[in-house]
Amino acid sequence: MAVIFRAVEADQGSWECHFWDHAFDQHPTLDEAVEHLRSLAQARGQSLEIAIYFHDGWVRRKQFPSTSEESATAGLGWLGSFEPQRTGNV
Repeated sequence: MAVIFRAVEADQGSWECHFWDHAFDQHPTLDEAVEHLRSLAQARGQSLEIAIYFHDGWVRRKQFPSTSEESATAGLGWLGSFEPQRTGNV
């Protein structure tokens, strides 16, 4: 089962890392936030599902396998590979 983490775009353009309803840190770029979330999931030995919440209300989701070499080096190219979903609240 994947652990679901969220990267939430903050008002000032930085990115907050969330697990459940807890925001535990902030990063200046989305790349840094995603890498941090990947490292947290890897430390737990679980696959990662990340939901990225953009300030304009769009959400993009992706699941990364726990042991895939591709998941460790994929970068954010996957952001354009599927349709975003409109959401109400984060």
